Amino acid sequence: MGLLISGETGAALLIGPHVPSTSSPAVYKEVIHLSSFTLSQRRSPQSSPPPQQKNPTTRSPLRDTHPPQHLLHRVFKSNHRSSKWHLAAPTQSDKSKSLSIRRRKTSSQEKVSPKFLSTSMEISVTEVPPAFLWYKRGSDKPVTRIQFSFRKEMDEGLSASGFTKINANIGTKTHPMYLWYISGSTGFDIPILDLTVTTSVEEEPELVRLGWERQGCDLQRDAGGDAVHVWVKRSEPSYNNGIVAIINFSNDASSFQDGFIRVDEDTNRGVNPPGSAVFLWCACSTDQSCVITDVDVSLNQDQEKELQAKGYEKGEKNLNDGTTGDRVYLWTKFSENSPAIQFFTVLVGDKALSVYKNANVCKVVEKNLNSGNNGVPLYVAYK
Repeated sequence: MGLLISGETGAALLIGPHVPSTSSPAVYKEVIHLSSFTLSQRRSPQSSPPPQQKNPTTRSPLRDTHPPQHLLHRVFKSNHRSSKWHLAAPTQSDKSKSLSIRRRKTSSQEKVSPKFLSTSMEISVTEVPPAFLWYKRGSDKPVTRIQFSFRKEMDEGLSASGFTKINANIGTKTHPMYLWYISGSTGFDIPILDLTVTTSVEEEPELVRLGWERQGCDLQRDAGGDAVHVWVKRSEPSYNNGIVAIINFSNDASSFQDGFIRVDEDTNRGVNPPGSAVFLWCACSTDQSCVITDVDVSLNQDQEKELQAKGYEKGEKNLNDGTTGDRVYLWTKFSENSPAIQFFTVLVGDKALSVYKNANVCKVVEKNLNSGNNGVPLYVAYK
């Protein structure tokens, strides 16, 4: 099964443990290992592994620096000409060098460093096969939206609204995750021209600056480790015409059918005991006549009064619904004197907040969407 993405020479996306057949003239380019919990990696056809150095002068920036549960990935470049199929590759300098996390096997009698796994543990974390993110360019029926599911309840709305599911688990065995796509025809469907992947939050600000759109789901959300995100480049600039919060999943199908994009991050993430599933949804189009220009968040009634006095409109849903935390609301503003929002996402964790603030590529609302509870810190960022 493939994902077709419009482009100059054309595009389909395939996620799975197997790469396309080499019987055709297709040639393969960069590789990014997206699956979590694996100690080995399949190589792309006709490509060779990175050269091994016995005494390297510089160490890989990822080697021996993360705990074992982090995503294992290796990026390498094969010297081939053009291709019909492509692999979504990391940004920046990762394209030109080999990166990997090394681990050694030990016997049960050896003392195991926290940086390494024993042989038995290595076996236990290889249950999910490697997955590679492929896309193929084409001009027929361009893909316009990509979504992810990481809860069973998320599948029904996607399926009912016409999304195609790539039936390859890119999550873990206990927390499966799947990619879905659609070639939509609503006024909010804008063709996707290109894909890329980031494997750390430090890589993200540059893509924001260059006008890429971040997919909300962290492919590492249940595996631990650095955030991995898919990014898309559209055929035309898009502007945010509306943002709404939806509680649980009963309205998913109708929202997808209307052309909305779900930011695949639960604003109640990590709350214990769990609250309602709350997701933010965006409607984006090329129309600039009625667009959102500013976003803010309120955590108490005093902040609500301040935002109302500044002309913001309050969202209907409490982003902390079903929890004992503060009543958190998203506020939006429409103004003729400010540029329209073209980028909107939810940042996960204080590290992401710090990186985006220091990069100064967009506005960050420094109000935790999980305020007052024990959930993961979440923040809204927009441009």
